[in-house]
Amino acid sequence: MTNVSLTSCQDLPLPVNTVPYRPDVKTSIVTVFTCVFIGLACPCAIVANLMVFLGVLRKPDLRNVYNTSILFLATSDLLTGLITLPSFVVYQGSKLTTPQHDFSCVALVMYTFTNFIFTGLSAITIILITMERYLAIFHPFRYQAYMTKRRIALTISLIWVIWISFITLARFSPGASVGLYSIIAAVLLIPCILLTLFVYCKVCFLTRRVRASIGHGPTAPRNAEDIQETKSSRTVAYLAGAVVLCFLPTLVIAAVYQTGKVDENYFYHLLYPLSDLAALMTPVFDPMIYVLRSSQIRSSLREVSYGRVAFSRQSNRVRAQTGPTASTGLEIEMAVRQTNTT
Repeated sequence: MTNVSLTSCQDLPLPVNTVPYRPDVKTSIVTVFTCVFIGLACPCAIVANLMVFLGVLRKPDLRNVYNTSILFLATSDLLTGLITLPSFVVYQGSKLTTPQHDFSCVALVMYTFTNFIFTGLSAITIILITMERYLAIFHPFRYQAYMTKRRIALTISLIWVIWISFITLARFSPGASVGLYSIIAAVLLIPCILLTLFVYCKVCFLTRRVRASIGHGPTAPRNAEDIQETKSSRTVAYLAGAVVLCFLPTLVIAAVYQTGKVDENYFYHLLYPLSDLAALMTPVFDPMIYVLRSSQIRSSLREVSYGRVAFSRQSNRVRAQTGPTASTGLEIEMAVRQTNTT
């Protein structure tokens, strides 16, 4: 492995693990590709998670305990799309725009710091959602008695504050190192995987019993409820699987780096950006998963779309009838309401 002195970003008040950028054909291609790809993924992540908020909040019957947890997950994904992804694009793009082929250390720090925080928030939220689903399915009476939207929101918020405080202290501590972050990541991902697998296996066994009991008179209403609960639990399993798959390249790259057979320039500016690209796709995949898995959220979003189309058609008809007198959006909306009342 070629030894490169860690001389970049030495003026920052916190340690940054990187090396000076030495461009060649491979690193230049990766830099351009990651900039373009994440630049396109950023608005997709923002729009997709905003659609989740819109689909859930506009329907009172969707504002339940489970969807409250989902909104917290969407919040962490939205913050990733608003802060982490643009910082990554600025960091990678600065390698191409500066004359000395250097990069923005501020963007690098912003990207790595927020990425670790928001990734941890997503993993923690998935763990809490998995526990919430376990209680809902296997301890329904305790769940209905103790689990409320307020309690789940306060619990997740408190754990979020603890996590952000812990990572901030760890990040700005003088002895911060890559090894510390690897240990923290393992502590988060391993319980997430094991807990999700445990709950998913129990849900699979429960699903078989539910399918066998469907149609037996008194148990049918309970079966319908169980089916909805087990479907949401599988959704959580898919979310956890997406997180693990997205972060698997990062774990593999970190293990390869420990062998000492990778050039540091290629590691930090070729392999590491590619693995980060995979990890940064979680805020895009997460909303896709729980929108595709929830017919109620899809129905809510379709109502929004159909409502806009219907309003547009009515606006055109009103404008054709009133001519230039209804020129503003407010006047058109008032005219449409008058038309509907009559």
